[in-house]
Amino acid sequence: MRYTLIVLALLSIPMLSSAGELPPVDAVIHYSTTETTEEGVVKTLNYQDRWIRDGQTIWSERLIPEGIRAEVEHNEHNEMQAPHEHFNYQTAAQWLVHNTDGSLTLNYVDPVHKAIVYYPPGEYGQANFVPDWTLHSHIFKPTALQKMTRLDKPAPAGAHWYKQENKDSELTLLWSDTLQIPLSLEKKAKNGFHHYQMQIEPVTSGTTPRPWLTLAKYEKKEVSDFLD
Repeated sequence: MRYTLIVLALLSIPMLSSAGELPPVDAVIHYSTTETTEEGVVKTLNYQDRWIRDGQTIWSERLIPEGIRAEVEHNEHNEMQAPHEHFNYQTAAQWLVHNTDGSLTLNYVDPVHKAIVYYPPGEYGQANFVPDWTLHSHIFKPTALQKMTRLDKPAPAGAHWYKQENKDSELTLLWSDTLQIPLSLEKKAKNGFHHYQMQIEPVTSGTTPRPWLTLAKYEKKEVSDFLD
């Protein structure tokens, strides 16, 4: 999801963070990308993230099959001793807090080594992190809808379809006014060689306790502990 947010930032126009409280959301985000290379190879990527927005906190983590996660944990415990020399933020959960002064506190939570790794603003580039609360809290910036055409097609209650085209690509979005997030986003190249799709599936029962409230025994570190 972190790479996706960078892509979506390029589609959006600047906006200040909203002072209003957004409704809490628990969701599973399904991603699919299909790309045809210059060599004629068709590559398809599919993955899922767990995403929680609750007040001024966002939690995002990759859903990794248990068998693969167990193997990763086994290999890392055998080959590394904590503190380990490297940190993979892509397999860690992103824990983002929007502070009262408008600043952001970015941590990544490593479940293998039971560590909370803090990223100061000067190290955001290490994780390709875009420091934009509106983008992270809405997944797609609401102001970008102003440049899109609203479609007259059936949609779930409290949601509407939007579309935007240019000479190279086409973007279609199902936006939930109720939840203030997209429920579906599809971007495809008109030449047929690239297709990206994101489906957001809200879950009916919230996760309790919230994962960021279960970290009392985790060791606190900084990303600089892992840099050469």
